[in-house]
Amino acid sequence: MRKHSKADHTENGFTENCKKESTLEKEQPDFIREKIVRKNSIREEILSFGGKPALCGAIFGLTAAFIFAVFLPFFEAFGFGDEKPKETETAQIESETEPAQAAMPQNRQELTEFIAGIVKADNTDEEAFYDSVRQTVESLQNSMVTVTALKKDVDWFDVSYDSQYVQSGLLLRKTLKAFYVLTGYTNIRQADSIQVEFADGSTEAAELEGYDSVYGIAVLSISRDSLSERTERQLRTVQIGSTALLGQGTPVFVIGSPSGSAGSVGIGFVSFINEQLALTDCVIRGVQSSIQINGGGCSFLMGLNGQILGVFTSQEQNIATGYSQAYSIDDLVTYIRRIYSGKKTAGIGITGQDIDRDIRENNKIPSGVYITDVKKGSAAYKNGVQAGDVLGELNGQEVTSMEDYEALMLELTPGEEIKMVVYRNSKGAYKKMELNITPTVRQG
Repeated sequence: MRKHSKADHTENGFTENCKKESTLEKEQPDFIREKIVRKNSIREEILSFGGKPALCGAIFGLTAAFIFAVFLPFFEAFGFGDEKPKETETAQIESETEPAQAAMPQNRQELTEFIAGIVKADNTDEEAFYDSVRQTVESLQNSMVTVTALKKDVDWFDVSYDSQYVQSGLLLRKTLKAFYVLTGYTNIRQADSIQVEFADGSTEAAELEGYDSVYGIAVLSISRDSLSERTERQLRTVQIGSTALLGQGTPVFVIGSPSGSAGSVGIGFVSFINEQLALTDCVIRGVQSSIQINGGGCSFLMGLNGQILGVFTSQEQNIATGYSQAYSIDDLVTYIRRIYSGKKTAGIGITGQDIDRDIRENNKIPSGVYITDVKKGSAAYKNGVQAGDVLGELNGQEVTSMEDYEALMLELTPGEEIKMVVYRNSKGAYKKMELNITPTVRQG
């Protein structure tokens, strides 16, 4: 089980956080009709991101050269630049002891050559960077798939038709029997059938192997027996990376559906690392990037080495600010592996946060996890658990942190009743409450 760092709270900040309402649960339409949009090519995506700065730099340099060329004769006619200041003794000593520096341009020819050298160097570096990104994206083409979820509906005239939703997927695992695809869950949860299209244009039926409703991810399986030898030979599973050493300003890119079209690409940088992003029944490391995610479905945060770093789902998009947040692959791997093994993960529907020791002692708060939100309709909600309660015990075991809570939830079996101890503030004092609660399936 991973370890989470404790958030640095103040008393006032803690009180404000307790009043915040969770906005993590967003209803997403099960299906929408597919809208065909022309995909931007990789070259267009790269030029749209990096072409403008390079063009502006070139225009600025040429403008400066032109102005210098026009006005230099006037300055020379009036004698500017002809006289050189006398060097003092101190200046002579410094010139003898300091390493020689490149001379600044002294005339039109030197200035033109100087500007041309800068523009050429900048363009060379920039082109090399985007060329490396392009090559990495191209190397991932055989790891990417297009997932189409189909659902049969009937209109007002009792005429049946197929609704479909298209999103991206990533080949994450291969066994002797099947390939496994990581994709989004929200839009395929009620699908009657699922099809996967590979880079070579071939399509195969896929089965929903498992899902996680909190993270919004799903794992599909494709039988290797159904694949042609040619298609199977081309398929490549992606390597799993880590966000442990990821820092602000690190260049990253997104593949999947960042622009709303399956198979699109986005380039940017890491803007912020959220060590404890609170979700229902868990916390996870969040990686915020400058890449705006406009579409639903599923997209993948990638390092420049081609390794997957995180997953974008519809829950963590912020179109208003242009910044989107990915769930760290380090934490997702635990739950993805549980799907592989066929294990179900229990959930009771609370969002919680650790309580700082000093704040707990100063406010006489019982040891436990502070409940910031209760999901409507969940097991906790139906048993009267409220935001502001403190979870102290679960199934007879003490809970002191969200790390403890998650570890216990992994041991529980959905559908089996357990005892839950919470403390509720009443007139300045916390009162102990014992509840019988039956966890439901959060992941299956």
